[in-house]
Amino acid sequence: MKKIILTLLLVTQIKTFAQLQHIFVIKNYKDMEQKAKMVIEIASNSYLINSMNNYNEGMVIYRCTSGSNNLTMEFTSISKMPGDTFLFASITGIFEDVFPSWKKYYQPHADYKKVYTTGYSKTIVTPYLNGKIISTLYKENGEWHLNNKYVQPPKTLNSETKKNI
Repeated sequence: MKKIILTLLLVTQIKTFAQLQHIFVIKNYKDMEQKAKMVIEIASNSYLINSMNNYNEGMVIYRCTSGSNNLTMEFTSISKMPGDTFLFASITGIFEDVFPSWKKYYQPHADYKKVYTTGYSKTIVTPYLNGKIISTLYKENGEWHLNNKYVQPPKTLNSETKKNI
């Protein structure tokens, strides 16, 4: 019985990891637009993409509107990776439009009322390549932010390098 439960738990964790990687690592601009549309499709309001700006600093921003509501999605280049690889860096908007993405892709068991009342949700840490992606959902200045940050461990100095310092 324990083996069955552990196997089910492992399968669930692998599925969640694969789903997270699927949503936040983007290999090209076409895929990027598809990810933006995935967020819009599960938002409570009906959004239209108004603009897509590509900045020289390796950042792409999608701005969407639905009446008086705005939804902004940012993608940033992960410069340490080959090719045009981007991280789905953030979603900013009202709770009703940001929370569905958090619940679907990050924390399926998140409680709507609890997260809304506390103003934040559990931080999710996902191993990726030689680092990790830290995902957070929180309220700041009246807006809700779903952020992903790629973090690599600091490089350690070998003994020969330490001698030369």
